[in-house]
Amino acid sequence: MFFLGITNTLFSQTTDTLNFQKNECQINGKYLFSYVCDTKDALLAPIKWNSKEWLLVGGIIGATTLVYTQDKPINDFFQRNRSPLSDEISKQGLERIGSGVYSLPLLGAAFLYGTIAKKEKPTRVALDGVKAFVVSGVIVQGIKMGTQRQRPFQLPQPALPNNFDGPTGNLGYNSFPSGHTTSAFSVATVIATEYKNVKWVPYVCYVLAGLTGLSRINDNKHWASDVCLGAAIGFGVGKLVANQDCWNSKFFKKRKKK
Repeated sequence: MFFLGITNTLFSQTTDTLNFQKNECQINGKYLFSYVCDTKDALLAPIKWNSKEWLLVGGIIGATTLVYTQDKPINDFFQRNRSPLSDEISKQGLERIGSGVYSLPLLGAAFLYGTIAKKEKPTRVALDGVKAFVVSGVIVQGIKMGTQRQRPFQLPQPALPNNFDGPTGNLGYNSFPSGHTTSAFSVATVIATEYKNVKWVPYVCYVLAGLTGLSRINDNKHWASDVCLGAAIGFGVGKLVANQDCWNSKFFKKRKKK
């Protein structure tokens, strides 16, 4: 039902018409290069943060650290209360949201509809959603390789939440942060930002993304602090991508004048 509702929203809540003669919101050189620009902007964002933004980031770090101190009790609680039903919900639904099995085809359908019907918003959501998925994934993989944290299910048992081997340890340890949670929140944030005027869309997007994160703890694939940081990264990258205008960026305007 959720995907039917989101699909209907992506395909109907817009009256904007694309100007294809200007190559706006299409897969072209500008769009592809924007992957590089947005990744760079995300990595260099701390240089431009103001005091309020540093305060927010400090709060996120503090919350992640607090959760980190409780990783083992939280994991034990989830494993004690794990059930065949929770495993099935995770396997058939939530895990596939984080991996892109559901979200990427949905974005692809939105792009196809927007292109055929010449509607700007679903096309923009589709392209920005895929970009947020990719950019956030690149950032997360870099952090994973640098920290090399042991997953809850990995040997030796019992797994230890404070086992960080990075950056020169075991590449098989890649728990921190949660990639599925990051991906779910990055796509959810793009959709929620674009359709913020449709009251139910942000709530549903973020609830599903949050449940995706919890499913990773249920499945014993991640610690709670992995999920906490993954959600923050996904939200931040999704906001950055949704608020960028890669087709009319200053870079291309300057290039045009030459």
